[in-house]
Amino acid sequence: MDRLTAAPDAAQPPNAANWTKAMATKRRNPLGPVDEWARGANGVTRVSITEFDDAIWLNIRRWTRNFPGGKFYPTPKGETIPLDELRRLHRAVGKAIASLEKAGLLPREKA
Repeated sequence: MDRLTAAPDAAQPPNAANWTKAMATKRRNPLGPVDEWARGANGVTRVSITEFDDAIWLNIRRWTRNFPGGKFYPTPKGETIPLDELRRLHRAVGKAIASLEKAGLLPREKA
């Protein structure tokens, strides 16, 4: 069954093949972008809270633009995480940071 026609109770993120169409037609940003940072001259990584098929998701996605000064648009590169996995992700990232700090491998945070 096509993801766009799946039952609303089957809350799963869209696959890469139909991601752009799904996001353009079915996604809402109830809380909008939470943070973003530059990834090269024409890209950003954006963290946002989104709604898809009546479920709330944490969306960590690469956004890009075709030319300097152009409008950013989302790419399929990223991860859509259900809220019930968010605390586990937080713990995992915390463990990764602690391990990298202990090994002296974590660079200083950019301003």
